Amino acid sequence: MSIASLPKLLQPALTGLEKDLFSRAKIERVEAGLKKAWQDEQKAGQTGLGFDHPARRCVDLVRSLRAHA
Repeated sequence: MSIASLPKLLQPALTGLEKDLFSRAKIERVEAGLKKAWQDEQKAGQTGLGFDHPARRCVDLVRSLRAHA
């Protein structure tokens, strides 16, 4: 296996991870935790992003992983 083939090999796993994270972000306790973390980051000046939806963080994480794969 070459390093060049790694993104293609990881694609199915990343797709599954994205679906899993997105579904978990809809759980009330998870959503509350994500919102609290975002509020803490906002108070500390660590984020300029809005809290559109709790799944945004999960999807952003997976997209970031895909971009660097």
